[in-house]
Amino acid sequence: MNNGAHTSYVPRLSKSAFFAYSFAVRLPSFASSRWLRLCAACVAFAGFALGSTRAKADTSHKARLVYLRGIGTETCPPEAELSDAVAARLGYEPFSTWAQDTLFVELTKDAQGFTAKVKLVDSGSNVRGERELHARNACADLVPTMALTISLAIDPMASARNGALPEDTPPREKPVDLDAGAPPSPPLTDAGEARHMDENMHDPQPHAEQSLALGVGVLGSVGSAPAPNVGLSLFAEGRYAWLSIGLEGRVDLPSSASVDHVVAVSGASPEVSSWLLVGELRACGHVRGAFGCVLGIAGELHASGIDVSSPREAGALYGATGLRAGYDYDIVPRFALRGQIEGDLVLTRYALSVGGVEAYRYAPIAGNVGVLGVVRFQ
Repeated sequence: MNNGAHTSYVPRLSKSAFFAYSFAVRLPSFASSRWLRLCAACVAFAGFALGSTRAKADTSHKARLVYLRGIGTETCPPEAELSDAVAARLGYEPFSTWAQDTLFVELTKDAQGFTAKVKLVDSGSNVRGERELHARNACADLVPTMALTISLAIDPMASARNGALPEDTPPREKPVDLDAGAPPSPPLTDAGEARHMDENMHDPQPHAEQSLALGVGVLGSVGSAPAPNVGLSLFAEGRYAWLSIGLEGRVDLPSSASVDHVVAVSGASPEVSSWLLVGELRACGHVRGAFGCVLGIAGELHASGIDVSSPREAGALYGATGLRAGYDYDIVPRFALRGQIEGDLVLTRYALSVGGVEAYRYAPIAGNVGVLGVVRFQ
C-alpha cells in the first residue's frame, strides 16, 4: 500500500516524443523567452502525435491468435511454431494480445486425417474470412498452408511491400486473347494477386479423398441359422470423397438346435444345423468416422440333420437386402477399428424338414454385429 501516494497512468512515448518532451522541460534553464518555450511545447506535442501514429500503424496489421487443438491432435505443432511461420512470411510479429481482430485456428482429427479451420473475426464480431485446410498424413504438413492463409488474411499487401510473393503462391495466369483486335489484359501485379487471393480465402476448395481399404473381422449373427452363431467377414472397398463402394465375403459357422417330433437315432437328441456362405455388394455414405450403407446379399444356405434316422445335407439359394451403420475409430493414420450393426430382410425363406416333418423355419429378419480391422491405402 502507498500511504497517501497518488498513482497515475503515464503513456509510453516514442523516442522522438521523449526527446522533444525532455527538451521542452529543460528549456527554461537555457532560455527565458516565452515564445521560445511555446515553440518547444509545439515540438513536443508533434513528437508525441508522431509516436502515437507510428504505434498505431505498427498494430494495424495484427490479430489476436486463438489456437485450439482437439482430441487426437497432440502431435500437432505448438502455437509458437505457427506464429514463427507466419512472422517469417510477413517480416514482422503478426500477433498481439491487444489487436482488434481475432484469428481462430482450430485443429481436429478424424478418420481421413487432420483438419485446420481458420477464421478471421473483426472487432464487430463479423467474420471477414474463413477456410478449411486438410492433411492426410502428418499434422505438421498443415503449417506451411496455414501460414500462407493467415498471412494473406492479416496483411494481404505484405508481399507487395516486400517486393515478391511467397514461393508457393500459385503462378499468375497468362491472359488469353479471344479477340485478335482487342489488346490482351494486363497481368496481375503482386499487389493485385495478393488481394485476389485474400478475397477468395473464404471459399474452401472441395476436399476430394480417394482411397482403398481392406478389412477382416468377426461377426455375431441371429436369424440366419437355427441358433445364434459367429462368422468371419473379409471385405475391400474403394472410396471417393464421402461415397464408398464395397465387396464383402462372409461365412457363418454351423449352428444347430434341438427339434421334437423327429425320428432319432436310439439314445440321441435330434438336431438340425445350417451355415451360410454369402457375398455382399454395398454402397456407403461417410461423415467423418460414421457411415451408413445399403446392402445386397446373395449366397448359399447349407443345412443338415444330426442324429436323425435319415441324415441328409442340402443347399439352397439365399438372398437378402439390408441396412448397416457403423463407426471407424482410428488407431494410427492408416489403421482403424470398425464397429458395425446390420439388419437384413430375408428374401428367400426356407423351412428345414426331417422325415417330412417341419423342424425349423427361418425368420424373415436377420441381423449381425461385428468388429473388424481396417487398413487404408491412399
